[in-house]
Amino acid sequence: MEKRDVFSLWLESTCSFGQRSLISKFCSVMAQERDGILKRNSLDICADMLRVSRVGARKSHLVYRANLNFLIVKKYLDRLVDNGLLDHSGDQFYTTNKGSEFLERYDTAIAPLSRRL
Repeated sequence: MEKRDVFSLWLESTCSFGQRSLISKFCSVMAQERDGILKRNSLDICADMLRVSRVGARKSHLVYRANLNFLIVKKYLDRLVDNGLLDHSGDQFYTTNKGSEFLERYDTAIAPLSRRL
């Protein structure tokens, strides 16, 4: 049996679906690490945008503070607003209670996995 198969079996037997998904995404990101630069996945990008929007942020602030481009920000803004994680008033975007709860759970789940070995 390959190591990957053993890992998959362990994940299925010990973790909930949401935890498995988060761990799987984290592992795929770690596998993409090149030259000391870690590539972000969609959950990382959403979390960064929610952090920036805690006190309110315009689209341009999200672009610069979350280190993204306008096309990517537009795509993720639509997703976050549609799912109730962000709200907007005029040109400002704010993290909702649901978005704050997501961010807390994300940070809690990713913390033990993000320590460098």
